[in-house]
Amino acid sequence: MYTPLLVNQSIYKTIVSFSNGKYKVLAEITNKMDNKTLSGSRTIDARQLNVPLTIKFSLIDKEGKSSSGNVVNLPDTLILTDLSGLSFLETIMWPLRQLYKIATWLLNGFYWPYDERNMYSQPMILTYAPKSTSCSLTNSGITINLPKLSIQQVASQPTPGFTSFNLNFSCNNLGSNNKTDRAIDIFLSSSTLLPTDQMTLIDNSNNSAKGVGFRVVNIKDMSKPLIFSTSQTVKGNGTSIFSIPSNNNLNSHFSIPLGAYYYVWDKKKLSQGTLNSTAVVNIVYP
Repeated sequence: MYTPLLVNQSIYKTIVSFSNGKYKVLAEITNKMDNKTLSGSRTIDARQLNVPLTIKFSLIDKEGKSSSGNVVNLPDTLILTDLSGLSFLETIMWPLRQLYKIATWLLNGFYWPYDERNMYSQPMILTYAPKSTSCSLTNSGITINLPKLSIQQVASQPTPGFTSFNLNFSCNNLGSNNKTDRAIDIFLSSSTLLPTDQMTLIDNSNNSAKGVGFRVVNIKDMSKPLIFSTSQTVKGNGTSIFSIPSNNNLNSHFSIPLGAYYYVWDKKKLSQGTLNSTAVVNIVYP
């Protein structure tokens, strides 16, 4: 008779925790194993007793046997038992005895309480190599087109040509309950900034408009223009447009609403012309 020990039944659940409980994994053997009857008194080739195992692993939010690293040793995961010659009373008591032994196995660090009928035990070493939470911009290459305005309109309005847009993100490898396994920070950077002002994007090409650039704001706080970093890896004093610590809930898809407008940085130099500038969305895991 085969007794699978990796189970997910009522109070009997095989749960192992990796990295000091950071990742909690439920392990369960999902395929049915039919018992085998071998007739006669003879030498048995152990390969006759081999059975395939299908094991399912699921991230959950419940404590289990803990390991400080990413490896857990399970001394016993499948027990093979000889049931030949059981008395009538032993046959009746067998299911209750197995439930008691499974409970003992769970409480005893996954060590099975052997008896004289146990023929074989299958050990298993579980190594968990988690994929860290990562996010990406789903509308990369987005172009924001502001309306054409006259010099008078640009110079007289508080946020001339204001145009809203969204940055859309998708995140993978979230843990149980959609929790992040590391901190995430998102900021903007640019190499086309006004030298004296990290909030203003400019265009230095020959035919561009002079004395005017772009500024970007978070829709949720229109009073503070975003500060751009000059680096794509180091935020410096740049503004975080999104930030979340490790082990916090996060939707796998979310959007950040922003807006852009013309900004006159020197009225004396203000002139007509085209205006183009670029920025980079940077996602870092500090």
